[in-house]
This record gives sequence, structure tokens and C-alpha cells, in this order.
Amino acid sequence: IFPVDPNADFVTRMALGPHWACLCVFLIIASAAIIGVETQLEMTHVLSDQSGKLNHAIFRVLESVVLVWMVFEVLVNAYAQRWRFICGRDWLWNAFDVSVILLSLLMQVLQSASLSFLRVTKVAR
Repeated sequence: IFPVDPNADFVTRMALGPHWACLCVFLIIASAAIIGVETQLEMTHVLSDQSGKLNHAIFRVLESVVLVWMVFEVLVNAYAQRWRFICGRDWLWNAFDVSVILLSLLMQVLQSASLSFLRVTKVAR
């Protein structure tokens, strides 16, 4: 299932092996569960008419951790697959992963940027 050249370096053997694939799948499922918990808490908070605001700090930290992991995963896979990352049979999945990462990075930048910063950027343009 996971053909790995025994003469390849450690990172390549790891990234093309079954343990890496299982770890990546586990982290994707964990990320989806975190999103589900956050959504459930937000909806419960909104529907209960609580006047205070729900603290999302832990979820922002977890989102950043997952994003760092995704960047690391793509870099390791790109190193292990080399040209197959772009031209191989899974190139569409790889392009999807890179797109998700870029959109996530953009969303985090926009969430952390203040409106005054954006106005200054517009004036500078």
C-alpha cells in the first residue's frame, strides 16, 4: 500500500509511510471535532440569550496550532514527493491543501488586522 524506497532519507520514508498517513488523518478528524465543539458552544451561547460574549481565545490558539501543522505537513509531503507533489497523481489534493492553507492564513491575517490598519493600507495604495 505504501511503497517506500528503503534507501530514501528518514523524512521521505516517514512521509510516505503508513504512520504519517494515520497521524494526518487523526489530526484532520481532531480539527473537525474542534470546529464542531466551537460551533456547538457558539450556538448554545446565542440561543440561551446570554448577554456576555463567548471567549474564543482557546479556539483561536487551536486554529493556529492546526494551521502550523498543516503548513508543516504540506512542506514534509512536498519534500518527500518532490516533483510528484506538483505533477504526481495526487497533485489536485496537494493543490487543494495549499489552497486551504493560503485561505486560512489570509483569514487569520484579516481577523488580526484592525480596521485602522486596513485604512492605512488603502491610503498607502
